[in-house]
Amino acid sequence: MNHKILTVVATVVLAATVALTGSEPASAARLAKVRPAVTLTMTRSVTAGAMVNGTYSAERDPRGAALFLQQQEGTRKVWRNIRKLRGVHGEVSLRNTGLGIWKYRVAVLYRRRLAASSRPSWVYAYGNVSLLTICDVASNEGFSVPLGCGAGDVQVGNMVYAYTGSQSYLDSYPTWDQSISFSAPSSCRSATFTFAGDSNDVVYMQMVQESLNAVTASTPVGVVGTMSVPLDGHPWILNVSGDPNNWGATIYMNGTFQCYTATGLQG
Repeated sequence: MNHKILTVVATVVLAATVALTGSEPASAARLAKVRPAVTLTMTRSVTAGAMVNGTYSAERDPRGAALFLQQQEGTRKVWRNIRKLRGVHGEVSLRNTGLGIWKYRVAVLYRRRLAASSRPSWVYAYGNVSLLTICDVASNEGFSVPLGCGAGDVQVGNMVYAYTGSQSYLDSYPTWDQSISFSAPSSCRSATFTFAGDSNDVVYMQMVQESLNAVTASTPVGVVGTMSVPLDGHPWILNVSGDPNNWGATIYMNGTFQCYTATGLQG
């Protein structure tokens, strides 16, 4: 009777082990033997549509296992194999598909089971977003946007300048008027503006952020000026100002932002 009881107990323990681990202890031990330390390093910031490069390595040769580069996809955040890797270390290169945050890892699969994986590597793919789009998004979000958003043409010197925003009755420099207050975390890493005044006025532009110094630029009468600024991912304010000797100037502007979302908003 005791022998039968021991046999039943042993059978129950083995069955419980299989139910919890999905394999018998011998298979679990084999899985542990092919579990190498895996690393993956990818280029963190790229231009949308450009090549993404990286390097990977596994601590030792996972015999009987295969290494795959995987990408996380969908709202369920499922990892999908996108390339089988050759060797325990090497380089990877692939083309990203557009704006966004892309998440990659190297996975070691043994008998179709995950034996090990690297820490995820995040890649931010940036593309151009127009000032007009940023202006519309800011307005729709309820941010302060005194800038008049809309396309038009104006003569500046001996050329016709195409603008997408304008603002009139500016205070005289050095008093600043807000143009756009983008009151949310930004997905943009930089912005480039062109701007000009009306026929009689010098005009000024300034970008203010949380963790970077303010950037200021001006342009004389009859000249299209430029201003390029790095962005820190925090909310930002674009200020404008008019001719120190002539209150009420009008500024015309255009611009392009480099962002990893189509709206300039994070998330």
